[in-house]
Amino acid sequence: MEGEDTRLKCENAQLDKPVTNYSWPDTVGGTPFGQFLIFDNVSKDLHLKRVRCAGSHGESSARLVYSDSIFLKIYYKPVIKIISSAPTCSPQTSLSNVCFITRGHNVTLSCQAKSNPPPASVKWFGKITSTTMNITITLAEQKTDGGAYICSAETEKSSDDQRLPLFSSYQFTVIVQCNNEIHKLLIY
Repeated sequence: MEGEDTRLKCENAQLDKPVTNYSWPDTVGGTPFGQFLIFDNVSKDLHLKRVRCAGSHGESSARLVYSDSIFLKIYYKPVIKIISSAPTCSPQTSLSNVCFITRGHNVTLSCQAKSNPPPASVKWFGKITSTTMNITITLAEQKTDGGAYICSAETEKSSDDQRLPLFSSYQFTVIVQCNNEIHKLLIY
């Protein structure tokens, strides 16, 4: 799980040949410590990265026996990205959490989420509610369309894993203005 500390253990599958030395040829940033590969604060960047260990049966490293490679499967919460059809609406840039829309224009907002396991649902809350990843503001007006919007994403539940589902949300404000008001805001 992203953010947790964890460790992997290399074990000898051949009980009749004791391993005298363990090593980790593929660590993907983990810290090897004998039989263990230790990860502090697991990152989603490790998802599907390969690790493997090796053991030697005696003094010579020429007798190394390698494990199969395993690919780490890191659970991580949905990372939400809002995409807009309006060039003045970029709620995840330097004007953080604000989306400017010109009065009378149409704008489509898309809530895109990435996670492991993949998102099972995406929902919009606020002035417009929806259970799809896209919403459209038609002929934008301040009173009906301006205000807070929230996009949320959730992974599937699992009866086998109590850590699921994972959930994230992103909130931003839509401001509907006349053409010249937006122009002034962008210049100053």
